[in-house]
Amino acid sequence: MATHLVSGSFQVSSKPARQPTCEFPHALLHNSSSHISVSINLKRRQRNFRDYASKYGTIFRKSSTWTSQAVLGEPGSLEISRNNSSLEVHDKNGLLMLKGLTFEGLEEWCVSQGEKPSRALQLWRWMYYDNMWMRCFEDAAGSSSSSFGRAFRDKVEPLATVDGGLELADVHEASDGTRKLVFRVSEGPAAGGKVEAVLIPILRSSGRKERITLCVSSQLGCAMNCQFCLTGRMGLGGNLLTAQIVEQLVEARRYLASVGDKTPITNVVFMGMGEPLHNLDAVLAATSIFCHPMGLHMSHNKISVSTVGLVPEMERFCRESSAQLAVSLHATTDEVRDWIVTADTLSTS
Repeated sequence: MATHLVSGSFQVSSKPARQPTCEFPHALLHNSSSHISVSINLKRRQRNFRDYASKYGTIFRKSSTWTSQAVLGEPGSLEISRNNSSLEVHDKNGLLMLKGLTFEGLEEWCVSQGEKPSRALQLWRWMYYDNMWMRCFEDAAGSSSSSFGRAFRDKVEPLATVDGGLELADVHEASDGTRKLVFRVSEGPAAGGKVEAVLIPILRSSGRKERITLCVSSQLGCAMNCQFCLTGRMGLGGNLLTAQIVEQLVEARRYLASVGDKTPITNVVFMGMGEPLHNLDAVLAATSIFCHPMGLHMSHNKISVSTVGLVPEMERFCRESSAQLAVSLHATTDEVRDWIVTADTLSTS
């Protein structure tokens, strides 16, 4: 039996829904007991979120969308600028964080430093490709054709860093093999806090290859205040930088290699701490970096970004990303949903 939402009301059909449908492209809508086919009339409503977010940080308005940002750490410790392809973020020492750049942004930066565009691919592979994952430029020193010469290292080390702004502080393993990676944040608005990523083993039937799904965080805390979510009760501590989102996948692969676990990470879900679309610039850049075939080489079909339904951001995400979008409905009416999810998001009417 399938449930259909049409013009703000649910209707029950005796026909099973063969495929989930939604007016929004890329939306993945789930229900544990039945397949749901949903047509949603989206409305932009910001009143409750504006009131709630003001409790946790400075309100600013951009592109007619209310957002909130609470900053930890020293004021002015983060410098942000933009090249043609991506944001350039500098750490507290003034070094450009290369892991915050898309591949196109890295090419532009290399050319601006008098290097050939091919230097970007060399850097990219050392940062991201299998079993390379350099932590500093010295890791790429050597006599092989792919190594960096002394002249280049001396030139770039005072300008940039390949540090991801996170440090793996602890690992907790559950009896079912799930492992929680706890990171200490060293840069940006969330500096001084701790965020988590989770390695979730996907057990297969006999003869089929095992795999791992990585659940990543996009913020320290969250401003959405969903009633069932413990992270929401923290309030928003700060957005993670693109480099810090990317580093969660890089560090997870480093960790698996260090313990001799060859199970591949095939899926990434943005279902950890934070509302991903409340940090959309960083999330869009991170998904682009994840999917580059010469680096972390994730499939865009295997990346899911979960949201409570920030409507303008959903529209932008679907325009600019080919990753999957998972929309959390939680309820069948606005009245119940407004109680569960206090931030104004999508509407069923």
